[in-house]
Amino acid sequence: MSTDSMTPGAGRPLDLLIVEDHPDTIDLLYEILEEYPLNIHSAGTKEEALDRAADVSPSVILLDYILPDSDGLDVLDHLIKSHPQAIVILMSAYGTVQMAVEAIHRGAIDVLDKPFKVQQLELVIQRAIRVATLIAETRAESRELRETFISHDLIGQSPLFLQAMRMASRVALTDATVLITGESGTGKELFARAIHANSPRARKPFFPLNCSAIPDTLLESELFGYRKGAFTGAEEDRPGILDRAEQGTVLLDEIAETSPAFQAKLLRVLQNREFLPLGASRLRHCDVRILVATNKPLREWVRQGRFREDLYFRINGFEIHLVPLRERREDIPLLVDAFAQEIARSQSSSDSQVSSKAHRALRDYDWPGNIRELRNKVEMACILCRRDVLEVADFFPPRKLQDTADPSGRLPFAFPEEGVDLNSLERTLFETALERADFNISRAARLLRVSRHTFRYRCRKHVIPLQRLPGEGQ
Repeated sequence: MSTDSMTPGAGRPLDLLIVEDHPDTIDLLYEILEEYPLNIHSAGTKEEALDRAADVSPSVILLDYILPDSDGLDVLDHLIKSHPQAIVILMSAYGTVQMAVEAIHRGAIDVLDKPFKVQQLELVIQRAIRVATLIAETRAESRELRETFISHDLIGQSPLFLQAMRMASRVALTDATVLITGESGTGKELFARAIHANSPRARKPFFPLNCSAIPDTLLESELFGYRKGAFTGAEEDRPGILDRAEQGTVLLDEIAETSPAFQAKLLRVLQNREFLPLGASRLRHCDVRILVATNKPLREWVRQGRFREDLYFRINGFEIHLVPLRERREDIPLLVDAFAQEIARSQSSSDSQVSSKAHRALRDYDWPGNIRELRNKVEMACILCRRDVLEVADFFPPRKLQDTADPSGRLPFAFPEEGVDLNSLERTLFETALERADFNISRAARLLRVSRHTFRYRCRKHVIPLQRLPGEGQ
């Protein structure tokens, strides 16, 4: 039983699923809702509700709290997990404040008391239709963007994320310098790679260079190259990245960490497409697109005299700001599932499922390390867990390594029965610290509470590169 009735000027009708086992209530809801732009479907049990939802992918769900084979909160968990974009309204004749708070926490948009007033129901339904319509339009825009903008590693459907994607898709076709800003771990390099992949330079090289990971003198030789005899040890000419990336794209990450002298030379590159290799006497021309990224507030740094104002205005013609993960929480389930699948493929294992409670805990966490921290946590959970379903404790052990050290000296996770490869675990810790510190060696050493010298020694021992390799994303 369904209705295709439309209001004037409305678009395609949304699908609404009523999960209710009392025929009189179902008839009343059909009568009230038939004037709205909805295709209405019904189910009387949990099993029927899950099957019907799988068939029609409802945009709005009216869910009774008491069902013959389950309670509404359990059904809510399953529906939110399988249809995260659905707007769920819980109905109950036995509602309490505690139950309502729990329902909202689990993902319901509202709770209706039964018997409900028609006016109250209509207000809730109108709100649900507005939200569901906005979500449908956002999903359509996301599909359109992904059809025109190659971005396999960029995952998300939140409005702020799509805004950044939309800007990247437009500027990719130009040769403009782009400033990509955002906290560490928000995916700045991934956006830079996507811009390059969708540009006319896509078939040419892409070179990411982390400016904070290289001393200033080495940074110049790495970017500009040098001539034989330019300094002790320069036994032959060596082309820099600007030569090797000819007709391609160069990403200068953490540009705020560079010296004023380097910034002056970079300004000449951006203005005249010319640079001077170390030890050379003649300028060289380059045909390279420059993308710039930073997690620092450049405008404030200019005001403080810590960054050249002329360079700031030169690179700030087109800025793409990536918001932290805590401001796009609706994308966390998508990212978690994508990372779990990616890790399963890399380990040739079956996909790990994430429980509803774990999904809620991941959405509620603030993620100071952003997407990079989320991926590391999913990877660690997939490696250490030997069950098919990942629970909250797999992501957030009772004693969290990132918060405080256990005074007893005990490990913050339980030993697997087959034991742990100590070398592999140590390597993972040092790699994770480097990633978390965005390849800043001093910060990474502090995270592990070792000296900079010890950190470098352990990285050499495990053959861990101290700067991001070409091909690795943020």
